[in-house]
Amino acid sequence: MTIIQIISLIILFFIIGINFKKDTDILSPGKVFLVIWSVVLFITEFKFSLFQHTWSLFAWITLLMGIIAFSLGNLIANTVLISNRLYSLKSIRSNFRMKKFNLNKLLVFLVGLFIIYFSAWAFEIILYGEIPIFSLQPDTARTEFDVFGIHLIVNLFPSILFLCIEYFVLQTTQTKHKIFVWVIFFITFFSYFFLLQRLNYFFWGTLTFTFLYYSSNSLNLKKIITGLIILIIIMWGINSIRVAQYATQYLYVISKMKYSSDYASFTGPYMYIVMNMENFANGVNRLQQHSYGILSGDWFVALIGIKSWLAEYFNVDYRKFVYSSYNTYPIFWNFYYDFGLIGVVISSLVLGYLSSLFYFLFRITMRLKYMVMYGIILFGIVMSFFTNIFTSLNFMANILLLWWVNSRIMNEQE
Repeated sequence: MTIIQIISLIILFFIIGINFKKDTDILSPGKVFLVIWSVVLFITEFKFSLFQHTWSLFAWITLLMGIIAFSLGNLIANTVLISNRLYSLKSIRSNFRMKKFNLNKLLVFLVGLFIIYFSAWAFEIILYGEIPIFSLQPDTARTEFDVFGIHLIVNLFPSILFLCIEYFVLQTTQTKHKIFVWVIFFITFFSYFFLLQRLNYFFWGTLTFTFLYYSSNSLNLKKIITGLIILIIIMWGINSIRVAQYATQYLYVISKMKYSSDYASFTGPYMYIVMNMENFANGVNRLQQHSYGILSGDWFVALIGIKSWLAEYFNVDYRKFVYSSYNTYPIFWNFYYDFGLIGVVISSLVLGYLSSLFYFLFRITMRLKYMVMYGIILFGIVMSFFTNIFTSLNFMANILLLWWVNSRIMNEQE
């Protein structure tokens, strides 16, 4: 066992231990972030694939500085805001049921968003000429299924599903409108499945879990396990269709695994976790020219239509540092590509501070819009080992939409 694995285990067991305290919030940003990264680094250090190499000291310093800076940002926010009164989880859950929301307005928003989403979904299929799930090459089709502008609307899918869940929870009386919302939910859920995109299902699942965790006492271990099983089945189903042409044994071979082929089924999950780290370490060692904000501000330059021009001008090609077909990086990569080590430290510090800021705003005010924003941030933290959602135009669109809707349905006195 390496020193990194020992430290990771110590941090992991420490966080698990403090969660046994009364009224401890297991979803606070600092805890979730350190648990995720402790687990990821522990697994990465097994080096089960020949694609994995011994990291340079500078790669380790860069990664650890990002983790420390994010945690320091959490700590600064905690120090600044801890003097405010924080409502207990019990108070939040009981008080939430007594709040008044404009559910008629929420229903109108839901219907309008669904019409816009489904129209964009159908129009994009007509333009593309086929549905990815029915393509002879589904994995290729799902990556090419991306008409700019229209696909941005289609990717509002997690927000629509989440607003359906919001309506079900907030509408405590049985009404005929609930049946209508269920129809919207199922059509949206299954229509997006045909596009073979997994990440947005996980986004919706994390956001829904956060909302149910803070808004009610009905979330028990049985329901959590059931939800996880459903989410795993969705992910497995999409993955099976996307890579149907590849056998598990073939994936095991091309990933150059060191362990016996008897355990080939573990190859996919293992490589999805560790190769982001390997790509990061490789990129840090080989990058010679920075991009000065193009990747960190990706959502903005994409929105105004100059992303391709800037990428060509600065010769930005983040895929040149990847191993094989594993083409993802952890959250710190965009910051390093843009501004080097100083970019990693400053950006991580700011993100750490903002994550705790929204967490405290929610715990202090108990407002729905802050709860939802924190749920989105929590998803970014959970996926920080895999990608950086905070620079994505698709996720920025979902963030703005959910903020706007949840601000409109709140009681005017709030």
